[in-house]
Amino acid sequence: MPRQKRSSLPGINDFCRLCARNLVILGVRRRSQNLFKLTANSKPGTVLIATRLEKLLGTAPEKRSDLSETICQFCIRKLANYEQTVDKIGEWRRNIGTRTCDRTPKTTPKRTPTRKSPAPGQGKTPENAARKRELKFTPGKSPAQKQARSAQQSEQESENVDPLQNKSAETTVEVQVQFPSDKHPRLKRLDGELKSTVQQLAEGRWAAAANSLLKHKDMTAALQVKVSESIKRECNAMAAGSILGKTTPEDLQKFRMGDFGMELEARAPWLNSCLHGACGEAETSQAGLIAKCTAASVCLRVKHQNLSAIQYRNSIALLHGGAKKVAFARFNKQQICMSHRMSLQKQREFGAFKDVAVLGWKNTLEVQKESVSLLKSLHEEVVEQERVQCKAGLDTSGNSTISSADLQALDFSFKSYDVVVPPPPSLETEDDSDFDLLGVKPLDEPASPANSSAIDISAMLANIKGYREETYKVAERAIHSVAATPDSRPQDIVRQAICFIIETPLGTFQIIFDNVDFYVTPHHQSTENRPESVHWVHQYAAKDRVVTNLPSDEPLKRLKDLNLEDILPTYEVQQLLRKDYIIYVVRVLVWYLEAFRDFKKNAVWHIPHEFSAEMEQQSEQCWLGLQFKNENYNKDMADIMRKIQADYVPANVDEDGAITDLIHPILLGGDLLSEERAANIQAAFKSLDTPEERLDGMIPKNEVWHAGKNLLEIYNGKYFKPTAGADKASLCANMNVIQATNAKKGPHIAYNHYMELFMKDLHASIIYAAKKIFHLPSIDAPPESIVPDMILSGDQHTKSDWIHSRAAEIVDLVFAEDLDVVQGMSLQKPTEFKCRAEGCNRVYVRPKPRVTHELKKHNLVVSETESSPSTHMKEDHIRNYHISKLGMALLINNIHDATREGDGERLSRCFKMALLFYRCHGHTKYAHGTLLHFARSQALLPPSLAHSLVWNRFVNDKGGKGNNVPLDLNLEFKNNLLKQFLKHLGPNLNESNAARVANSIGEMAKLLQSIDTELGVRRGSGYHHKPDDTADIQRLVVQYEQANVLDFQPGREYNSFPGMDRNPISKLNMDKMLDWMRNKLKYWEALHE
Repeated sequence: MPRQKRSSLPGINDFCRLCARNLVILGVRRRSQNLFKLTANSKPGTVLIATRLEKLLGTAPEKRSDLSETICQFCIRKLANYEQTVDKIGEWRRNIGTRTCDRTPKTTPKRTPTRKSPAPGQGKTPENAARKRELKFTPGKSPAQKQARSAQQSEQESENVDPLQNKSAETTVEVQVQFPSDKHPRLKRLDGELKSTVQQLAEGRWAAAANSLLKHKDMTAALQVKVSESIKRECNAMAAGSILGKTTPEDLQKFRMGDFGMELEARAPWLNSCLHGACGEAETSQAGLIAKCTAASVCLRVKHQNLSAIQYRNSIALLHGGAKKVAFARFNKQQICMSHRMSLQKQREFGAFKDVAVLGWKNTLEVQKESVSLLKSLHEEVVEQERVQCKAGLDTSGNSTISSADLQALDFSFKSYDVVVPPPPSLETEDDSDFDLLGVKPLDEPASPANSSAIDISAMLANIKGYREETYKVAERAIHSVAATPDSRPQDIVRQAICFIIETPLGTFQIIFDNVDFYVTPHHQSTENRPESVHWVHQYAAKDRVVTNLPSDEPLKRLKDLNLEDILPTYEVQQLLRKDYIIYVVRVLVWYLEAFRDFKKNAVWHIPHEFSAEMEQQSEQCWLGLQFKNENYNKDMADIMRKIQADYVPANVDEDGAITDLIHPILLGGDLLSEERAANIQAAFKSLDTPEERLDGMIPKNEVWHAGKNLLEIYNGKYFKPTAGADKASLCANMNVIQATNAKKGPHIAYNHYMELFMKDLHASIIYAAKKIFHLPSIDAPPESIVPDMILSGDQHTKSDWIHSRAAEIVDLVFAEDLDVVQGMSLQKPTEFKCRAEGCNRVYVRPKPRVTHELKKHNLVVSETESSPSTHMKEDHIRNYHISKLGMALLINNIHDATREGDGERLSRCFKMALLFYRCHGHTKYAHGTLLHFARSQALLPPSLAHSLVWNRFVNDKGGKGNNVPLDLNLEFKNNLLKQFLKHLGPNLNESNAARVANSIGEMAKLLQSIDTELGVRRGSGYHHKPDDTADIQRLVVQYEQANVLDFQPGREYNSFPGMDRNPISKLNMDKMLDWMRNKLKYWEALHE
């Protein structure tokens, strides 16, 4: 918006109070500030200009009508500089430790010029100001801005003139020069510009002298040449050992602009001063530092090509952004980045460090396991040495120290004599003579100080060969960590050190892999150069955040000892799920309904669990690049697993690098197909001789996101049909109402769009149920319409109990008594099947012969899920549809919420219920994978691996509560990023270029994170902020109200969903389900045990 022009006659406040500058130029007011007022946009804590002047000058400015209350922007800046100068002078005064002195120049009165006093009546009096305001404004011949500037410069020049120059006629400056060969000195009287310069030099006023020299035309040219030569010398000196010359990947990640700025100040003061001056007022800011360092780097690299740290960092940023080759050429000509060839070479260097982190985790785990073996060997040596020392000594009396037990151990025999055996010695009067029957005496336990024992143990430890250097260090630290006493024996110290290492949790990790599929189209197609469908494997490692010191050698139990109650959603499991659902319903109520807004503090936004603190920590991850294999082929899948086992599974290796034995297996995660293929390869190699050949170093597992996505597909298949648009308030009709057409593609194709619709529909269902049950007239109903006064005025505990009890009324629509999914289930295998015909006593061992007998002999057909027509007509199938949909939606949402919180135990509860959905709706592979997961976590795996399988299924990229994502979904994010890089290659995509990109992408991400942090660049969090969904939810609530979906109306049903049952797994035959589970457990028992 343009500034408004002011009146042609300036007022008294149109002049600066300090410099009398006219603030109105061409009718436009300059930027200024009031002395006694703050602006509207002033920050909290801002000090008035008048207060700052009073502190600086020691005199408070007066507020008078004849004096201006305005100060210009130039004086405000000078005021800030003077304040800094005063503070600095005070600091110097305190540091130098001397008394203050008078710095006023001493001059004689007649040599000190005095200002001309204004004539009477010519000062700035109210009368003169009023008279001037009545005059008609007459513009000058030149612009007012030039007039003001020239007047100000003239005034400043007159004020800065040295007092002696005003009396130049009275001052004489002579220079005396005398060479060794001269008999008399040569005198030269100076006039003009050099006169004041020489005088200032003689008096030691260096700043004034420098200012005078810069005004001398010839001297200025000479100084410019000399300054340029000084800068050249500084730049040549910086070529050796500068921080800009350190361009290894590790050095580039550690590079900081602040360090380079300090180097410039120390090693190139002239260059630093020039760049500081070019930055202007921003020289002390971060922006000024970045500009100075970047400019210095650009200038230095013109002659010294090795000083390229900043250019390499810029090149990595360009590679990450997908810049073309010509863009590198343009910026390289400006010395801003490296050439395209050098940038790719540096990218390959970054790729060489792709798996450094995971190799470090592997080495740490190997060392910890090896140290136990080393200490056990040391314990055997210590025990043997103590035994030898005890046997080798002689008593001072000359008697042997060998006991009768030692003689018996050496099979010594004695001739039998008829002797009278003396009575056994009395314990009360025990004497040494009682032990002289065989001429032996007992040995006292050697008591040696703890320090001497530790020294002996360390010496013995060093003599045991065959272990890596880190193993000895870990073992020695464990020995010194033992709290030994003077009475401690060396073997006890070693035993405690072994226990210390065993009780230390192992730093375990996992490998996650998945296929990367895309289509490559060549630039020039031909018979030999055809389009190609690429199927490679992408992988990464994640360190476990939840670690344990549980045993890792033996399985938890045998599969035949596993109870099916531990796998199925029993009544106790369902009650825990009910509590989870209640907590989420409370969140929806307090967020969307005005009547419950006062209960926001009582909602549990993050459900705590045993390892909540660990799940808030940021995860350690390591990109492992690509394997150019297709996991759809068994041969390639075997090669993939061999590569992972050889490189990343902790193991002992021989001198040639071949694995001799596996130390600790790792979990190998992926989707269900990847797990199935890996398990098939291990089953095919089961007959081989060694664990290495059988690929026993990896335990395949399926991850959470794909399993949850499959459950969402079951939800879509059960409650969505394209023909159900006319069925009011059905899922398809709701999509049409809020125009969610993308969601109709289903979760497999449009997962994000479908999840958005899913959450809106779930929230609308909860809100409608709340309105129906609590009789709320509208969403905006006040709290007084439902909340009792005693609850509103109660404490937080009372409010929490009340709101959760009301939410339970909604959840109990789903958890009705007749919907107990395992009610009446026989978890024990039946031993007999009686004929169900009246009067027949035949008994069968298996159910199928019984069914055949009933059909042939009695013409009896018994349906597993009988429902009479009368019962069918009495049901409200529309109400059943929505209660069933709400129950399954709460289960799916609970899986997502447990994943965000990293709650492995709650997630296991959810998948116990999901197991029944998989089996009921024909998703047998996911039912198989889920059952195998529970068999591993509760029987097949050792305790440590089983614990990790349950809890370490998530990663947290940025830390904090509720920011966890499944391991496989995180890999999908990485696949998406990798594909973006690979698409930049275009027709040049091949295994070599793909390997270069995939290997370096992880280390490049670390460098870019360092650059963004230093430059203050805020990166996208990856979370897509959705617009307010309240309007769509209200539309869906209206649909539910118009259809009265929760009012019981017998006989009604949707045309597309006839006979809908309240129980979403009503068609599941539990007897067959149990038989299937038992058969699978028997098969795995034979395979794994």
